[in-house]
Amino acid sequence: MVKNICEIVVQIIFGIKDTIVVRQDLKEEGIRLHLWLFQDPHVLDRWLKPMAPYVLKEDEFIVFMDCLKSLRVPTEYCSVPLKHVAKKKLSTMKAHDWHIFM
Repeated sequence: MVKNICEIVVQIIFGIKDTIVVRQDLKEEGIRLHLWLFQDPHVLDRWLKPMAPYVLKEDEFIVFMDCLKSLRVPTEYCSVPLKHVAKKKLSTMKAHDWHIFM
């Protein structure tokens, strides 16, 4: 259960769970107006998604990565979570790696 919570939180701050469908649901519920999709004034068929305050910006992501690079663990204590994070693909991490992440 702890692994699932950590995994969801990381996916949210990386922007993986922040999809267009989620933004449309916000509009249907009538909540968080600042996160609703809005139409591009220059191109009528295009919708824009405002940046959510909980999603890491590129420079914040780099700081997060640097923090992980400085993480020191005993040899073979965990797989290499850094290679997963660099690709923003965390689904292949094991439960033990998630506990180290926390």
